[in-house]
This record gives sequence, C-alpha cells and structure tokens, in this order.
Amino acid sequence: MRRPASRPTTGGVLSEIWGNNGPVWFDDPINGNPAVAGGDTSVGRVELYGFDNFMRGKIASPVGDGRLFFSRNTADNYDLVSKFALSVGDEWRARLAGNCPQNWVPSAQRCGVIPGTPFRPQEINPVNEVTKSAYLMTRFKGESGDLQISGNVGLRYTKTTRQSDGFLAFPIATGLSSDQECVAQFTEWQGRPEPKAPFVPSSFCSLTPQVRAAARAWQNGATVPSSVKTSFEYWLPSLNLKVMAPHGLQYRLGLSKTMTPPDIGLTRNYYNLSLNTNFDGITNGQPSGNVTVGNPYLKPTTSKNVDASVEWYFAPVGSLTLALFYKELNDVAANTTVRLPFTNNGATFSALVTTPGNSDQTGKIKGFEVGYQQFYDFLPKPFDGLGVNANFSYIESEGVPQSTLSATDPDVGAGRVTTVDTSKLPLQGLSKYNANLAVIYEKNKVSARLAYSWRSDFLLTVRDVIVPYAPIMNEATGQLDGSFFYTVNDKMKIGVQGVNLLNETTRATQVLNSDLLKTGRSWFMNDRRYTFVVRASF
Repeated sequence: MRRPASRPTTGGVLSEIWGNNGPVWFDDPINGNPAVAGGDTSVGRVELYGFDNFMRGKIASPVGDGRLFFSRNTADNYDLVSKFALSVGDEWRARLAGNCPQNWVPSAQRCGVIPGTPFRPQEINPVNEVTKSAYLMTRFKGESGDLQISGNVGLRYTKTTRQSDGFLAFPIATGLSSDQECVAQFTEWQGRPEPKAPFVPSSFCSLTPQVRAAARAWQNGATVPSSVKTSFEYWLPSLNLKVMAPHGLQYRLGLSKTMTPPDIGLTRNYYNLSLNTNFDGITNGQPSGNVTVGNPYLKPTTSKNVDASVEWYFAPVGSLTLALFYKELNDVAANTTVRLPFTNNGATFSALVTTPGNSDQTGKIKGFEVGYQQFYDFLPKPFDGLGVNANFSYIESEGVPQSTLSATDPDVGAGRVTTVDTSKLPLQGLSKYNANLAVIYEKNKVSARLAYSWRSDFLLTVRDVIVPYAPIMNEATGQLDGSFFYTVNDKMKIGVQGVNLLNETTRATQVLNSDLLKTGRSWFMNDRRYTFVVRASF
C-alpha cells in the first residue's frame, strides 16, 4: 500500500493529496523537482510495516499488506529525518512563499524565530505565580454521657499573585495569490473551449483587490507584547466533628470550603491570530479569523463541601460504613466566545475569540459510599486468614458547562470546539457507579490478594483532538488483578503479581449530540501483565 507523506507535528505540510503537484508518495523518486525525472530515490529510507499481529490477530489489519514508514529511529536520526522531509516537501511545491517557508521545515528554520532557538516570541508564555497562605486551627474534645466528642475548627487564608506575559501575534501570510495570479485565473478560464462552466475564482481571488491588499497587510507577522498582573485571595473555613458512641459506632461530620487553582496552561497570555480566506471563512466579502487565547484573569474554582458518615466497627478487623457527600462548585473553568475586531498595519479584520472563563453557574456533586471489610479469623484453620474488602459508590454530577480548551495546545479555535452542550455531561473523570471487591488471605508466610474493580461509563475528555472534536466517553469497564507472596525469612520475600487477568478490552465512544447519543470511537487491548518479584533487605 502506498502512503502519501503527511503532516508532522511542527506545522506545515510535507505533501497533501490535492494540488497541482501532489501527492508525493513515500516511494516516489526524490529529486527536488517534480518536473524532472530520475535523481535520488527514497530507497533505503522507507520500509513496509504490516502490523501482522493487530489486536492479537483477532481483527484483520486495517492496512492490508502494510504501509510505508520512515525506516530509521526518528529520535536518533533527526537530521536525516529532517533532510528527508524537506526533500519530500520540495517535491510537492516550492518551499518559500513571501520569503517564509510554506512547507514543513524544522522549527528553528521557520520565519520569526528568536535567533538561536526553535521558538517564535509568541510561543513563549511565562506565567509566574506566588502563593502565600496562613492557617489557624483549634482542637476540641469532651464527653456527653456515653458519647466521646472531638474535632477541630480551622481557617485558612490564601493569596495568589499572578503575572502572565505574552504577545498578540498576527499571522504571516503564506499561499495568498497575487493580483496578477488572480487575473491569470480569469484569463485561463476565458481560454477554455465552449461550452464551459461559469467562472469560479479561488476563495482569495473572489475578494475585491482592496480586501486582498488589506489581508496581505494584516498578515505581516507583527507581535505586540502584553503583560498582565492580577491577584486572588480567599478565606477558607473548615469544621471536623467526630462522635464515638458505644458498641463500636462512630459518627463523622465535615464542613469546609476549598479552592482549586486553574491549570496554569489556561492562564497563559497569548493571542495567536489567524485569518481564514477560504470560502467558509468569508462573510459579506470579508474574511474573518478565529483564535483561542489564554486567560490570565482566570480565577480558581471554589467548592463548598459537606461530608457525613456512620461507621460500625463490629470486630477488631471488621467494619461497615456509610458515607454521604455533597459539593457545590463555583467559578468552574468553561468556554466563553466573542467576536472582536483586530487592527494591524492599517487593516482591520474580526476574529471569533474563544477563551477559558469562569462559569456563573453552580455545579453540584452528590453521592454516597458503602464499605465493608472483615477478616474471618473465627473460621477453622487454614481459612482463618481469609478476608474481604468491598465498597460501592454512587456519584451524581450536574450543572456546569465544561471547558473544551486545551492547557497545552493553543490551536483550539472556535471551529474545533465541540457542538455538544457540555452542561449535560458528567464532570470529567467521574463514574456514576463504582464497585470494588478484594478477597485477601494473610496467614503465616503466605500473603495473597485477588481484587476486581469496576466502574460505569465516564467522561474521558470534553473535546477530542480530531474532527468532529466530540466529547469522548470511556465505557463501563472492570479489571481483575491478583498477587501471591511468600515470606522466605525476615529479609526476603518472593512472589508474583498479575494485572488485567481477564484481558479486559477498553472501549471509548464519542458523543454525537446534546441528546448524548454515542457511537464507537476506539478500542484498546491492554494485555495481561505478569511480574515476578523478589524483595530483600540488607
């Protein structure tokens, strides 16, 4: 199977399947000029890889007999990889457009990089945070009849000062047709024989000469430095109460307010603008842009928490517990989108700006957990070393639109934000149902454990990294693990551990609409894993 050269991670293209000179295939002759035959070939630089054991052979390989890949280790041979990639790009089309690389080049060879580095100024976004805190706590205890009461009351003060530096960065124009090229398109159409289809210029040439000139002027790679300073302070009280009653009963109550800082990647100060001159970006004869920016003013998320539990310790190693919890979340990070004008070099274009912001809605998390553990030391030998540890939890979350922005990838424009109403999704990473069961054996020199954990479906990520940028759910899954250890003497223990003994396949689905309709996204076979262990002390 032939494979066209594809897009590497540093931006730009090697070759695409469209265009006058594309695609360039990995096994094509490489000579730097598509119009010239012969020259060096890519023999020895690519190899066929067949994936002959795809999904342990349970599913046919999706690439048939195989696909071509670069034949050497890309990390150890970066210079060779770069040279090969540049030759493929040159085969596809001219590398320079307006004195800037149009195809892929190594990061350090791009236009506008800081000398001696592979970074442009707008790609460096230092964020400096200083947090100062003080905490005051007092403990109390006493008795009331048969009840023993203890606990503490605390108050925490915290202040965070943040400075976030960056740039408002305008794009560098590449691939924009000149006025002469636009005229040539019409001239070429006029020379076609009749009958011929109506004249349809390229998207950029469909603009007026004045708008085309403004677009070229606006996209001059200018950068405008920006520095933001802000601070946040919070008072966070807490109360913890424990009441011990006769017959092994114990009651707990916790009230608190907590604060979680935002991911520092979302607080970066950057505006990396772009202008869409394709037909889908042109409205009323004007191209527009979209941009995802950081938010140096993003506040922490705060939570008001109530936790209560009843615990019954009916044996030296035996308990039955019930815990209830309720949380209210405020200032949760979510998306905000607004259209703003940007002026540069005498030209003004609008852009759809998507940024993280603090939601004005209150999110709620509530649920309970039931737990049981006991060693059955009353059983006859050798079963008196047998024990069980089990728990079940229910978690319900609702009420807050969740951010679909990335803390590390700035290229998450409005067109890459999911169209699903994220307020209908559970909070990320939380399953509604969770269950764990472990059977334990501890006797003399033998220690063994067999544990099964299960959870219902949960939100893996609010936004996928590829089209259609849908939320991704991890479907319900369970895993069985086990271990066996034997104590040889006081200084040595040997054993074996097994993970995923049932060879569970992890299934991911994507959410298609706000009715939460789902379809398959990906399947992962993680394999059984065994480890032989020797533990010794000297």
